[in-house]
This record gives sequence, structure tokens and C-alpha cells, in this order.
Amino acid sequence: MTMMGDPMVLQALAVLLAGLMLVVLARRRGGRERPESPGRDKQRDKRVEALDTVAAWPPEATRVLTLKERKAQLVLQQALPEYTVLAQVPLARFIRVPTRNSYHEWMRRVGQICADLVVCDTVSQVIAVVEVRRPPGKDGERTVRRHERMDRVLQQAGIRVIVWNEDALPSVPMVRDQVVNTSQGLRTEDGGSRVRTRPAAVMPGVLVTEVAGSAAPAARPTMVTLQDVLEDLDREAADGATLAEPAQSTWFDDLSSASMPLDAPAR
Repeated sequence: MTMMGDPMVLQALAVLLAGLMLVVLARRRGGRERPESPGRDKQRDKRVEALDTVAAWPPEATRVLTLKERKAQLVLQQALPEYTVLAQVPLARFIRVPTRNSYHEWMRRVGQICADLVVCDTVSQVIAVVEVRRPPGKDGERTVRRHERMDRVLQQAGIRVIVWNEDALPSVPMVRDQVVNTSQGLRTEDGGSRVRTRPAAVMPGVLVTEVAGSAAPAARPTMVTLQDVLEDLDREAADGATLAEPAQSTWFDDLSSASMPLDAPAR
């Protein structure tokens, strides 16, 4: 029997050939998936820092609130004229936490998230947060987790969270009961009447002088009501006025893509 016909020799050659193939594949894969070195990270950071803030990210002004958030703010202002209603306030602006753990991590998880509408008393103390959200089942899983995390933080801080369905805003009397009357249940389904919408340059309760013409004998003051303003908002929506709407908040969903200890415990 020749050496080439020896089974042990053939087996050794097969093992050697398989090893060579693995080495070649590993080198090719390493070329494609080579881990980033610290030097490369620094170079990339320098390239990013060298970008001009305005040229690299051309800014464009948008509204602070969506159409439905503006409707909710008008209803709140009409129901609570003695209170201050602030919009899109980051939680870090009115929530304080200990710094024994990473404050940067807390900011990443929840501190940078904005509350839709914040109701404050005369000394700017927060008495309630009103969230204007889509009906259940309309938001993605990440958005739901973000909402739950924010709600838990606010409730732990002793701040009431009132959630409104954006398609069924409560009436003015119901709003006052929800926010001011602490004995009133704060259930979303208590949100009452469906409100029609749209933005206006005039706030409700403002006297507007109407002049028929230069020959008019006298100006006739007209009281602008909340319903007038909401109907103006409806007309704007019907006209398709979507320019300068606020940017979507999915950026926060990307930040909180991983499961966090602040999430509600699984049941």
C-alpha cells in the first residue's frame, strides 16, 4: 500500500485542508467585521466635532405643540385661568434625583423626556402633568414603555399624571374636577365630550373689536370663546396645515431601546 493510499494520511490531509479553509474564512470575515479600535473611535469623534453645527444640521423652526396638544392646552387654560400651563417641559426641569448613581444615565433613561402639559400654581410648583396620548393600541411597544417609565417616575415624585385621549378631550368642567379636585378619580375614560379642534391667534375670553368699515358709527366688541378658537383649529386641520409641526419624539424610543430597571416589573 502506498503512502497516498494510507487512510491515516488521507485523514490528516483532510484535517489540514479544513483548517486552511477556516483560516481563510476567518481572515475574510475579520476584514469585513474588524472591531473598531480606540484610535478609530477618536478619529470619528474628531470628524464629528469638526462639523459645523448649522451647516451639518440645517435648523428649521417648528411649532412646540401638535394640533391636538394645542387644543388640550386651550381647554386647560380655559378651565384653570388662575394656574400656569407650561408645554413640553423636560422632566429634569422639575424632578430632582440623588446623584449617588450616574445622573447622565438617569437623563438618558427619562430625564430628557418632556411632559406634554404641566400645570403649575402661582409659585411655579407643579401640581399635575397632563399627557395627551393616542388611543390604546396605536403606539409601539417602545413608546408604551417610555410612557410607563415616565408615569412611574412622576407618580413616585408625588406628581399626579392625568392621561387624555387625544381624540376625546374632556370638557372644561371635567378638567377642573380632574386637576383641582383631588377627590375626583383621574381615569382616562372619564374624559367626556369629544372636542373639535384648530389653532388661533386669539385666546378665548379676549375682546376683539370688529369694524365694519371706515364709515361705521361705532366698533362692536365681540367675545372670542373657547369654541371659536377650537373651530378655528378644526378649519386649519381641514385645510391640511401641517407645516412646521413638531418633530416626532421617536428619538427617545431609540434611546430607551433596551430594557431598563425603571420599567414596570413583568407580571
